[in-house]
Amino acid sequence: MTRHFVALGMTTIGHVAQTPLPLLKQKFRARFGKQSDIQAEVMWRTANGLDDSPVTPGTLNAAPKSIGHGMTLPRDYTTAEEVDIVLLELTEEVCRDARTKGFTSGTVHVFCMCSPYDAPTGFSQQRKMPLVTNNTLKIYGSVREIFHRNWNGHPVRKVGVTLGTLAEEDVTQLDLFEDVTKIRELDRVVDRIKDRFGNTALIRASSLMKAGLAADRAGKIGGHYR
Repeated sequence: MTRHFVALGMTTIGHVAQTPLPLLKQKFRARFGKQSDIQAEVMWRTANGLDDSPVTPGTLNAAPKSIGHGMTLPRDYTTAEEVDIVLLELTEEVCRDARTKGFTSGTVHVFCMCSPYDAPTGFSQQRKMPLVTNNTLKIYGSVREIFHRNWNGHPVRKVGVTLGTLAEEDVTQLDLFEDVTKIRELDRVVDRIKDRFGNTALIRASSLMKAGLAADRAGKIGGHYR
């Protein structure tokens, strides 16, 4: 859409907001066809901050159905080693978010988009995990398996990890062969250190390699530098 708006002579949200709606619809029809009036009005109303939908404060109290993070990479990642670093970083973000909210997960979903942008390939796949968990390394094992089973080897430009089938952490099943309590306590200690001293207070060695993005993302909000 950025490209389309630039072609229409609009390079800022303000340009869209200040364009009379009938004129914006006319411009959209010329570029996208007769059925584009609704899209033009949505863009215009969004740019002007107009929303007539009712406010429902209770929405904030509803339990989430999934927890996920994704990122567009700063360049094409061409090797499995590079992609694995980013997948681990994403998994760590998602699991920390789940632990903060008090949830574990039974399914994991992995998204990938490969270059080039004008003819992208990729996949969107999920799998059920053997046990519900919010432990980073356990979920990363499933994430990595999904990715390498479906990746076509093309340069990777966008990836995402999402946890689904969420359950309350206090009522999830235990593993007979591992001390789940000890694992969770270790995760909580790491989370508390990051909460207190920042996301880069503890960082995996792999994230210090050239492909790592954790330190860079820690300095951003919503993808932009603070």
